Amino acid sequence: MMRHRRRGLQFVELTAGLFVIVIIVLAFMDMSTLLTAGALNCSLARDAARAASTGPPGALAVGANRKVDASEPPYQRAAAAILKSKPNSDSFELASEIQVVETVENPIPSQPYGGPVSGNVSVATTILVHPRFILPVVHVGTIPLTASETFPYTWVMKSSLVPVSEKDSGNNQNNNQDSNYSSGSYGTGSYTSGSYSSGSNTPR
Repeated sequence: MMRHRRRGLQFVELTAGLFVIVIIVLAFMDMSTLLTAGALNCSLARDAARAASTGPPGALAVGANRKVDASEPPYQRAAAAILKSKPNSDSFELASEIQVVETVENPIPSQPYGGPVSGNVSVATTILVHPRFILPVVHVGTIPLTASETFPYTWVMKSSLVPVSEKDSGNNQNNNQDSNYSSGSYGTGSYTSGSYSSGSNTPR
């Protein structure tokens, strides 16, 4: 009897231990999905903010934390960067909209001088995680993870003024044309050293 009880107790302990181990493993898989989605979301936000900062701002006017619409260039650059590395997984998906906010400070560049833009742009992305194992059991549905990154604007407005070096090269070309004209047939032609000055009409 004692042997049968011990064997039964060992079986119960083994079953309970395996049950706990399975729960831990499944919970670890859910946490791994959350960590993977979070790291991917941070990378997407960073790439999108970097792409948005490489061009002109949505508006060349002083403003802080101005929301950028989907029709403006910074939003479009960010969306194009996200589209290149959009996640493809059954466990998580990227939210349809992103948040783009910009800050533009003085001085504002203008033509004809141009110059750099002082300010930054922030992009916030959201990934919707769908846990499959332990979290749905405890009535945890879709988990949104949001990441935001900020980059300074690196775009520089080009000047419409002609550089001095180009002006000098243009003047040199004009001078070369004038010198070619002065040393052409008019200066050294037959009129100066031709038959008129040393020809048959000159007294011998």
